[in-house]
Amino acid sequence: MFIPFITLVVSPLFIEAQGGINCTNSQFQPHQIEFSVNHLPIDLNRDVTTYELEKKLSGKLLNRAAKDNHGKTVISSGMSKYNSWIISGTGHGDVKTNLDIEFLSVPQDPKNTKYCILFKQIKLSVDYQTKMTIAKELDQDSCEFGAIMNHEMQRHDAYTKVVEDVSKELKASLPVAINIMGHSYVGGKRLPGAYKEMTQSVQDYIAGYRQQMLDLMKEYNKVIDSEEELDKLAASCKHKMIEESDMLHHDGDPDVKPADGAKDYFSKFRDKKK
Repeated sequence: MFIPFITLVVSPLFIEAQGGINCTNSQFQPHQIEFSVNHLPIDLNRDVTTYELEKKLSGKLLNRAAKDNHGKTVISSGMSKYNSWIISGTGHGDVKTNLDIEFLSVPQDPKNTKYCILFKQIKLSVDYQTKMTIAKELDQDSCEFGAIMNHEMQRHDAYTKVVEDVSKELKASLPVAINIMGHSYVGGKRLPGAYKEMTQSVQDYIAGYRQQMLDLMKEYNKVIDSEEELDKLAASCKHKMIEESDMLHHDGDPDVKPADGAKDYFSKFRDKKK
């Protein structure tokens, strides 16, 4: 359940030619990259009904497939039992990258007919946000809400770690990759096209790391939403379940309460709604 999205912004490409730099000895340095990772607040959606979520998710659970040794599809058994309150929450990770490039065009002959194009400065930010949906029928003080919350916070914590780890790899490798993307001896008429080619090369390089984030999130998702974990979730509030969209509310002290980080966030959300 991922909704991948990417934003790329390129600064004006027409940079005045400047002298004093030789293409053969110019090396892009790490300090020429401004790199940041931003974790945005959790985006919570409470406007969806249990029925709508069950309709969306139960089919995916029923048809969850595994590949046998012969490559044939085998339907996982027992998934139909999850037509209860545990299909009342879902989440996904949203990763955006924002890129800003400044170029330097260096004349290579007295008549300024040929240029060496260098990356002068690169600004790159990776923005991550967890988006959660929890059915609006679930009371925020109930055992069921707390159990769903803990489950979705596991997803949030895993995705956050993925973004941090892969971003560190990207930051370390980007200066090395940049050094092979420059253009030497480009004719003046080819400058705009060369800028676009270099920009596309950087975009493609970053996109590879972004895809790595999404792939790792999917792998974590398989564990978080495994039958074993869903069984634990189903048992966390014992017999308290939703059947056919009818809510059975918790009457006493909940067996499961929201994770510490989640309690702070959702108390703010509750206050905001008042």
